[in-house]
Amino acid sequence: MGITTVSREDLRQIVIHELYAHPKWPSMSLAKHIMSEYKLAGVTTAEKLRYRIRYLRGNRKEHQPRIKDFIRPDGKRTDRWASLPEGFREIDWTPLEIHARTTLVLSDIHFPNHDKAALIAAMRHGKKVGADCILLNGDILDCNAYSRWPRDPHQMMTMPGFRLFYDFFERLIEDFPRAQVIYKFGNHEERWIHYLWTHGPELCLADDNGGFPGLDFVLKNPEAIGIKVSNKIKD
Repeated sequence: MGITTVSREDLRQIVIHELYAHPKWPSMSLAKHIMSEYKLAGVTTAEKLRYRIRYLRGNRKEHQPRIKDFIRPDGKRTDRWASLPEGFREIDWTPLEIHARTTLVLSDIHFPNHDKAALIAAMRHGKKVGADCILLNGDILDCNAYSRWPRDPHQMMTMPGFRLFYDFFERLIEDFPRAQVIYKFGNHEERWIHYLWTHGPELCLADDNGGFPGLDFVLKNPEAIGIKVSNKIKD
């Protein structure tokens, strides 16, 4: 037969004793253990014990920990997931610092389907305001030929797009020789990458400049296409 009566203080001491014995146990698991170990059925419930345990631990925002020994700084969820293995994909989350007073942001140019008048206006404005950083913020190239969506055969021009990009880039460096140039890939540039992954996976480790030959290699090695660049380009 289980315990029929127990004082609040006795119950508190039982909980404290078990907290010291099992400091890392989840609150509900510990509550069920106490219910079974001390045969408290009919005296209290596991949920009430869980509430008391959390009250002492201070896990709920409205409660401060009553006994500092029971504080779990990172909470039970952190403890539970801390042993999760690292992923195979390495991601560099280091923020890219921009050392500039005036940044010219260009995006969605979509070579070779660009708007010449709009691009000229943007470049002239950048020159006028003295831009010392050029941020190419994605979709500079269109890469329509590699889209997974229905494609217009009249726009499936890969090499003309690259040639226009090279010409644009050379003019960009000539007009802004001291500017920091940053190229952030957009989903249209990624079309090129994904095409190579699908149709030429054996080439993906052909160089040490991003893991695949092609656009990334060109951007990080501009001398390979005959463009003299003193700026460090980052994707």
